[in-house]
Amino acid sequence: MNRKALAIIISVCMLLTMTPITGFAKTIDQKVDFIDTGHWASDQILKWSNLGLIRGDERGFRPDDPITRGEMAVILNNLMDYQMKAVNTFSDVKDTAWYVDAVLKANASGVLSGDGKGHAFPEKNITREEAATMFARAFAVDENTGEETSFKDVGDISAWARPFV
Repeated sequence: MNRKALAIIISVCMLLTMTPITGFAKTIDQKVDFIDTGHWASDQILKWSNLGLIRGDERGFRPDDPITRGEMAVILNNLMDYQMKAVNTFSDVKDTAWYVDAVLKANASGVLSGDGKGHAFPEKNITREEAATMFARAFAVDENTGEETSFKDVGDISAWARPFV
């Protein structure tokens, strides 16, 4: 993949982590309008919501709240429409959780992996490197095997995320 395409994907990842989204939809029933989205991302929030990629809940949209790992799995599942679902081996993903299908589908697709100890951390706020890694895996971005990044905090990027960031 060329550098320009990779830069675009990374920019989208960073944008999503800066624009928190708290609820998500599987189908589009009607045009959506939120009472709490009066800020710079309002147009995009409404556009993505009307496309069925994201959705608020009974508390509104809460655009300034952080995104959790489970919510990111739902966004990616809504975008990619994953079909296969993994067997639930995560002790922290309850079968009754609203995000269970998306987390298990993201796991089956290789987009979301746990810590190797049976935890997916679906209710933990997602970090920038976790979001970049999930997006890179979802869009099949080749791992960077040698080129250095120009991020000022490159020394803070975890070894597992560095090839994707």
